[in-house]
Amino acid sequence: MRLKKASSVEVLHRIKEKFVILRARFFKKKFLKKEYIQYKENPDQLVVNLYYDFLKDIEFNISNSQLNDILKNRKFTFYESEWDFTAKNKWFKCPVDEYMWPEVFFGSIDYSNNDHDVRIIWEPSRLQFLNILGHIYLCNDRKKEESFRYYKEIIRSWKNDNPPYVGPHYISTMECALRIISLTTSQCFFFNEKKDDPIWHEISGIVSTHAQIIYERMSIFSSTGNHTLAEASGLIFASKFYPDHQFSKEWHERGKKYFTSELLNQTFKDGGSKEQSSHYLKFLFDLTAVTIPLLDDADKKNIYKRVQKIKGFLEIIKQDNFIYGDSDDGYAFSPFVSFLTNKIEKLKTLTIFKDAGILRIKKNSLCMYFNFSNLGFGPLYAHGHSDCLSITIKLGNEEILVERGTYSYSINKKLRKYFRSTKAHNTMEINKTDQSKQLSSFMWENDYNSKIHSIEEADEFVAFLACHDGYYKKYKCIHWRGIYIDQNDSVTIYDLVKGSFKNARTYWNFSPTVKIKNLKENQLQINDNILMSFNDPSEKIDVYHSPSYARYQKAKSVHLNVNKGESLVSFHDKKNKVNIETVKNYFNKILNNE
Repeated sequence: MRLKKASSVEVLHRIKEKFVILRARFFKKKFLKKEYIQYKENPDQLVVNLYYDFLKDIEFNISNSQLNDILKNRKFTFYESEWDFTAKNKWFKCPVDEYMWPEVFFGSIDYSNNDHDVRIIWEPSRLQFLNILGHIYLCNDRKKEESFRYYKEIIRSWKNDNPPYVGPHYISTMECALRIISLTTSQCFFFNEKKDDPIWHEISGIVSTHAQIIYERMSIFSSTGNHTLAEASGLIFASKFYPDHQFSKEWHERGKKYFTSELLNQTFKDGGSKEQSSHYLKFLFDLTAVTIPLLDDADKKNIYKRVQKIKGFLEIIKQDNFIYGDSDDGYAFSPFVSFLTNKIEKLKTLTIFKDAGILRIKKNSLCMYFNFSNLGFGPLYAHGHSDCLSITIKLGNEEILVERGTYSYSINKKLRKYFRSTKAHNTMEINKTDQSKQLSSFMWENDYNSKIHSIEEADEFVAFLACHDGYYKKYKCIHWRGIYIDQNDSVTIYDLVKGSFKNARTYWNFSPTVKIKNLKENQLQINDNILMSFNDPSEKIDVYHSPSYARYQKAKSVHLNVNKGESLVSFHDKKNKVNIETVKNYFNKILNNE
């Protein structure tokens, strides 16, 4: 299916990639003898010193109980499940469902069609807790030797149990890259006081083997995305820490080539994500933060403005806890480190990121996000959701209308399809189909065009109007949506279908904490003091909500059948009245001039 979107050049690249995998399979017996590239060198002293200066100033936000679990109990928490370093088969047994991943050639593992999520077992093998042990070594003199012993135990355990190309941890070259980052950075905490320890030669063998695997199997062409940037970063780390390796120059040239170009290519000038995922935008930002110390001055200058824009975008949505698109809850460097600040920036009532397709309204206790973005990063649009013209609403600290989340990439195909779908977002579905067709768990058929048509900010109200053509190619109709917020912070949503259609439905997905009470035919009470008023037939149903990766729970959703192609819905305080006709006339006047 992917080949349908591939150019002739990509087809040749895929054939070459298949040859690389076949070659690895041919030498499988050799790999099963646990043979890494025989490269035994210490890391470059100047680079170790440079990176140590960067690491020692990083704040690790980790509690004493968490440190105790890691060092004393040899336990880590991933996806709300406990991973035990002392357990047998620890690198292959999933802590969530206890599924045992096979220790066979990675190309023989059916990881996408077996109702288990390989992403979960990858998490501990990123080895990101090694930097925690380095942090303990730096900050706690009494625990120095213990943390170093444990550090070596983990590395040797992983090395012995994961020979090259054997097992699930070689399926994704991005995972190899993230291990390179963990191994090279963590050794900076220990190296200057433990230079003669043989562990450094063992690390150099793992890193050089991983780098060569990445070099031969980079995620490019239609696979380009956040994986590409991670792989490029891994190559840069390997080349900088081991500059005398025979392939170091090739690693550096390829890493440098893709890192700066893909950071600029995968983000918008206003700092938003072309993948249309807030989580993966932060992943790219963290990757950039840890890679910048190793970049040349020219490359740093080339990306500086974009990095600052990304940082600004992320800090705004972070303070509102706004998340959109796919999220696997993973990290580029460490779950205990954030390169964003916690400052609460005072913004205007209306903030718009036109390139990213995100509009934010903050007015008194109301915080609303409006998503008018396209589907994602082509040609696969892998991490985008069918969420155009969707909204989220938050009142104070209380979430009302929410994004449904991601759940899992492969545990349940029906749920994967649901969480990406139009109905899992607060927008309109036409003719019981998504805004684009899902071709697979990481592929959509076509992108769509969307635009903000008008924005007006007055003393009495804020209003804006947008549309998208996701249904035009198939059904010859356009979805228009207007948002009108009055001086009492009442929110009215106007939906219109222009063109022919059989049926249309709007979805209103409520937070699992919200209580919904029927008042009368066209009105619901939301919690204690909010009314939802509408003019269409409604039904309240049970759906699923995913608060974090690999977790889901029941929640409520209200569906409105928009039989006439025009709908008005308002959310307002019990004490306030909304003049729906005023809102309707306002948007009709604009549309009549369209």
